Amino acid sequence: MKPISQPLAGFASNITSQNGEDGLLAEIFRRLGEANRWCLEVGAWDGEHLSNTCVFWRDRGWSSVLIECSDRSFAGLKAKTAAFPKVHAFHRLVTAAGPASLDAILREAGAPKDIDLVSIDVDGNDYYLFESLREFSPRVVIIEHNPTIPPEVEAVQNPDSRARFGASAAALLALARCKGY
Repeated sequence: MKPISQPLAGFASNITSQNGEDGLLAEIFRRLGEANRWCLEVGAWDGEHLSNTCVFWRDRGWSSVLIECSDRSFAGLKAKTAAFPKVHAFHRLVTAAGPASLDAILREAGAPKDIDLVSIDVDGNDYYLFESLREFSPRVVIIEHNPTIPPEVEAVQNPDSRARFGASAAALLALARCKGY
């Protein structure tokens, strides 16, 4: 296969995403292809606002697992996804283990083990939620990092749902490598 010389950054654009993820993901899946057309978004808000998966389930017909813990945001999520039977909306505070873990929720939704896309943005325990995925191996992963930490520094907050420090890009990269990415 001939290497692709055009960097992804040139494809950044927003429809519902915040930092160009819509365009980047479109190009990533153009290059990789779509396997099963399933996605997961943790911290889904109302399903559209700053969403990395909305374009996939709303505009492209993908199956989706959308998880939101806020009562108010979940009400909006249910309203905006009511007409989409392939969307599985969960009102949960996700944990690293047990019935509220990502593995358990994905299993409950009937998602494939090699789900195409996972987006995790919970403003804190993002690292630990990605780390907790054992049964599922997403093909593409987007995880919020703390941009105030220099890119070469590995730092992760202690696991706590109230903390908002998160993890550095270097820590998430090291975890992804440990998971085979």
